[in-house]
Amino acid sequence: MTPAEKSHSEALAKACRVVGSQSALAALLGGKVKQAHVFYWLETGRIPAQHCPTIERETAARGDVVRCEELNSQADWAVLRRQALESHTPAEHAG
Repeated sequence: MTPAEKSHSEALAKACRVVGSQSALAALLGGKVKQAHVFYWLETGRIPAQHCPTIERETAARGDVVRCEELNSQADWAVLRRQALESHTPAEHAG
């Protein structure tokens, strides 16, 4: 495991503690995500980027946020956050 993957794994372990367990996190992620997936991510330090926003949102709701950047450093979260903000900003209409 690389140092970055170890850091990702530690952040995911914190997220599991915040939400209660690996199983609880899997349930929050929904779909086909099972506890075994969370265990695998903990072991490898490779957390799929598509799950990071949900993990961030759910941990923040419990008062101890684990940010996307801590879980997966390969995605450019600053760009994605900016795009999300721009897509939710009401369009200005010319008079």
